[in-house]
Amino acid sequence: MLAPTASGRFQESSDSCNMHSLICILTVLAAGAISGDAQAQSAGPFDGKWTTVVTCPAAEGAGSFTLLVDADIKGGIFSGEKGEQGKPGWYSLNGKVQSDGALEILARGIVPSSRLAAGNVPVGTAYGYPIKGRLEGASGTGARQGGRPCTVTFAKQ
Repeated sequence: MLAPTASGRFQESSDSCNMHSLICILTVLAAGAISGDAQAQSAGPFDGKWTTVVTCPAAEGAGSFTLLVDADIKGGIFSGEKGEQGKPGWYSLNGKVQSDGALEILARGIVPSSRLAAGNVPVGTAYGYPIKGRLEGASGTGARQGGRPCTVTFAKQ
């Protein structure tokens, strides 16, 4: 920092490094506070870990089944997965949750057993369907749109 001398001239002050360091520290702290505020504001009311249960009754020649999927909601984004992607038995749920609790999810999977699949399609066949529902507080319900009448329940962990 420049400081005036007794003769009226300016010269580098010995406080230069300390003042510069203080400005750097304050800048870093302010940036951290702003970043923390932005993250807090982006958190949705339903953020957290959820247990999701998908129940599908016997229909169209296929047997009934129930799937338990652990899921996360972060910033209104719903995501859950079970099994190994690309292999029979894999199942995923991905979508959005509105601040009022309305949700739209796309379920995708790979058939693990032809006797559980509508139309008894072969093991390894990919499938998908939309789910619509609503979360209220720490629970919620949903339903498959189209195809067999599967129901979905959600419970916050």
